[in-house]
Amino acid sequence: MKSASSLSIVRLIAGVFVILVFLLQTLSLAEGVLEPALEDNEQNLNLENKETFVMPTADTMQSDTLGYKLRVAGTDKWNDLILKVSREENIDPIFVKCIMTLESGGDEDLVHYNKNNTYDSGLMQVNSSWSDFDLDRLTVDYEYAIKCGIEVIKAKANAAIRNGKVPTVHEVAWRYNGYCNQGLAYADKFCILYNDLSKNTGDNNSILLELNNENQTVLYNK
Repeated sequence: MKSASSLSIVRLIAGVFVILVFLLQTLSLAEGVLEPALEDNEQNLNLENKETFVMPTADTMQSDTLGYKLRVAGTDKWNDLILKVSREENIDPIFVKCIMTLESGGDEDLVHYNKNNTYDSGLMQVNSSWSDFDLDRLTVDYEYAIKCGIEVIKAKANAAIRNGKVPTVHEVAWRYNGYCNQGLAYADKFCILYNDLSKNTGDNNSILLELNNENQTVLYNK
């Protein structure tokens, strides 16, 4: 026969066990309730911290001193693709849009024949002298056409660096069109358009650098 003290100990242990079981069940239920709430809060934080970048359109232009508004409008339908490829290639999407505006106005079928027996084709008007590209594909595969144009932009930026120049918006635009007087006039107009389109690209914009046009570089080193 057990003593009174032994029974008290057994009852105490049983009571503690019941309390522990109750606490574990309560915590389990709480976890089930809190976990979705924590996930929702995490998603909300991610949304708040997510880059909000709005590609410019013809409607957001503040001026049309160059008369390019219709050409910008022609590129607006390519905005999502421009942004996608530019992010993949680590390059300024506004620069890419401006090249497309001046070169093709968003006309994916455009082919321009030059006096030197070369031709320019596609959205970025890539010249046929670039033998690394599939020229026939430039007017049928639009993502490829933008990627090829970006490859040309990178090549021009790297050429500037090799020649001791900073690959600014003006410098690379000049080289894209041809490093001559005609290309210089092209680059001057390009920068006016670039500055206009860069003004309305979202409030929390970490894609474009907060620098003026003279120092704005085309390539990013992230």
